[in-house]
Amino acid sequence: MLIKKLHLVSWGGMCPTFGVQFKSDFGFQTTFPYFYPAVFLFRPLRYHTACLFIPNGIPIMSDWSLPDFERKICPPEELAQRLHELPRPLVFTNGCFDILHRGHVTYLAQARSAGAALVLALNTDASVRRLGKGDDRPVNPLENRAAVAAALASVDLVTWFDEDTPAELIEQIKPDILIKGGDWPVEKIVGAQETLARGGKVFSIPFLHQTSTTKTLEKIRAVEGGK
Repeated sequence: MLIKKLHLVSWGGMCPTFGVQFKSDFGFQTTFPYFYPAVFLFRPLRYHTACLFIPNGIPIMSDWSLPDFERKICPPEELAQRLHELPRPLVFTNGCFDILHRGHVTYLAQARSAGAALVLALNTDASVRRLGKGDDRPVNPLENRAAVAAALASVDLVTWFDEDTPAELIEQIKPDILIKGGDWPVEKIVGAQETLARGGKVFSIPFLHQTSTTKTLEKIRAVEGGK
């Protein structure tokens, strides 16, 4: 039995009676029989940290690297260079995207279909709080929201803005197509006039699925309150 460890985040040993004895730095411990193959990941993947159990002693993995989607996450200050790498026409949309649901992923897929690449700009945590969605929002911090959004095939680049609106970011990116959800009339969409003046297009996509993070949280709170 071979136990391969990376970055020394866990330890394990083999007991002749009970098989593999495993314990992580986080307090989790368990036992596996000899024939039980398992892969364990601890801490965010950026630390490239893993522990691998191999029943026959032959390595099947040498390292864990960051998934490709992490490369889609782009700080605002690096946008100028990254935008040149994206094909045109370029689509831009923005929002909180706190707890990703079917409505979100459908909307983003539709937005992406309007052009050759989609840039998604997320409100920072401070920006979300200023929207008045609740003291406990966002549920997921910007770092997590960006990673989840970047993992979607429909999203080509994820960035963020700390202001109340993405007006400055839109002016910097100068998208060919500006899109928002159906609750935004075209004339109310931030950056619409400027985009149209440049010869671009602006769309408001009707919602296909009436789901929302706010309603999901209300349902969760109602269940928790009934306990």
